[in-house]
Amino acid sequence: MCGITGIMSLDGAPIDTGIWTPRGPVTISEMVDVLIHRGPDHRECWWEEPCALGHTRLSIQDLSPAGRQPMANEDETLWLVFNGEIYNWRDLRTNLVARGHVFRSWSDSEVILHLYEEWGMECLQRLDGMFAFALWDTRQQRLFLARDRLGVKPLYWQQDREAFRFASESKAILADPRVPRQANLEAVAHYLTFGYVPSPLSAFQGLHQLSPGSAMTVQRGERHEWPWYDLTNRHPATDNHMERLTAIRSHLGAATRARLQADVPVGVLLSGGIDSSAITAYASKRGSVKTFCMGFADPTLDERPAARVVAQHCRTDHHEFEAQPDPERLLALLATHYDEPFADSSALATLLLAEQVSQHVKVVLTGDGGDEAFGGYRRYIYQQQAARWAFRSAEPGLYTTPFCLFHGEAFTRITTPEFRQAAPRDGLPMLRQRFAQSSAPTPVDRAMDVDLHLYLPDDLCVKMDRATMAFGLEARSPFLDHHLVEYAATIPAKEKVAWGQTKRVLKRALEGVLPPATLQKRKMGFGVPLAAWLRGPWREVLTETMGSARSRGWIDAGETQRMLTAHLDGTADHATPLWYLFVLEQWARRWL
Repeated sequence: MCGITGIMSLDGAPIDTGIWTPRGPVTISEMVDVLIHRGPDHRECWWEEPCALGHTRLSIQDLSPAGRQPMANEDETLWLVFNGEIYNWRDLRTNLVARGHVFRSWSDSEVILHLYEEWGMECLQRLDGMFAFALWDTRQQRLFLARDRLGVKPLYWQQDREAFRFASESKAILADPRVPRQANLEAVAHYLTFGYVPSPLSAFQGLHQLSPGSAMTVQRGERHEWPWYDLTNRHPATDNHMERLTAIRSHLGAATRARLQADVPVGVLLSGGIDSSAITAYASKRGSVKTFCMGFADPTLDERPAARVVAQHCRTDHHEFEAQPDPERLLALLATHYDEPFADSSALATLLLAEQVSQHVKVVLTGDGGDEAFGGYRRYIYQQQAARWAFRSAEPGLYTTPFCLFHGEAFTRITTPEFRQAAPRDGLPMLRQRFAQSSAPTPVDRAMDVDLHLYLPDDLCVKMDRATMAFGLEARSPFLDHHLVEYAATIPAKEKVAWGQTKRVLKRALEGVLPPATLQKRKMGFGVPLAAWLRGPWREVLTETMGSARSRGWIDAGETQRMLTAHLDGTADHATPLWYLFVLEQWARRWL
């Protein structure tokens, strides 16, 4: 896992190369420097007019200098910067060698160069993994960018008359002083609804995200973007229940084995929930594994007891930590590494956990994706009940995201007329559109489908990527294996969610693999004691921040003060809406 960035000149001006020029300071080197946390092992730039590429390396496969990037093919007509992991790279390499290709390294990155030589942009269909990359074709004078099927790895881009720029994180593009830092109020309005900025939007005016499963070319100033992958609802592979259970176990085992390959130690983030426990069980079949769990002093949020049960069952080398609510430090980490407003408060705990884990291993497996693929959220039950009772007044957003907060009248109350004039719509129309575009057969299937295309890539994957990469730690999730996700899409919703139960088919598949207590455990989630923190150690900074937020002109001063007063005196719990507004103002201070 690494950081990638680059510039393609569009106006004929020379590429900035790290030296002061008559037009000012060059920027590719600076763009690379702000991504050093993603790849602390090595940084390097390459340029040849009109394109410059930059890379920061976290050495996972082939730790030698041969694995460094930017990486070229044999005759140096192709240059690549790559972030992520290709899990089928060994098989691809063997086939390419048989076709006459010569490799210089044992890196999964180099496989992409030779696949492109052989199949061009169709090479994407042969890649199994999580990735974002940019490939410069010197013969075609063409920049080719792509993002993985489910959007695990990030990729941002920006284009003006001077240049096309791209990077793993917004901050690298903003390191170019020619790129203005202006808020995209449409994206801010969507953030107020969802708690995150949905792709392809970015919180910065002129910056965009490449959508999951999409690719792009930039050639002679012309930009072309297209979807190269789409997870559509597939026909059931089998109607036999026992065969389904066997297939789930087979897919999950294979996905876990693939993600254990590395030239460095690999651990598992173990919460004690079903998903991370299943990954731990399959990983431990391959040998001794280190597991890690973050807990809280509040017993209602503490996952450590449940994690211990699984760690003992799987005989892992288990490590536990306790989260400490240091306001100044946590806010600095959140604002620095989440370049856009991001209100999922579990990011705080994930940052703290990642920092501790990075001192022990360089790669961790996670349970992300299991809820979206196998129906793990209770909101799917509500969606099912609403459909059964023909409760047509229910908005789909109430069931599709954990916090669909400021929309409709709430959006009007919390924002100023001036803000609504610039950004008149909340995020709910976009959510309705996503539902309408889904081809899934039932309301529950559509809810899971929308989550896979919205909540998963734009909240969960962002949360894990930024938190782990902040400390040079690579996170991999077997549940995000596209073969497993595609198979799960063939399983009828009634086998996943029914009779008030979630993940029914996955739990059946894991009987005998996990302890009964783990399979029966109620879902907890990786939350933080937000209400208590805002009334306690965060009280002073919350009050001060809300004061300046009211003066920015985006949010209504009276409504904000009402919520703040009621929350601090304990007459109401407004932790979530206050946190949305608090994070938005902290982001604006840091980046605008």
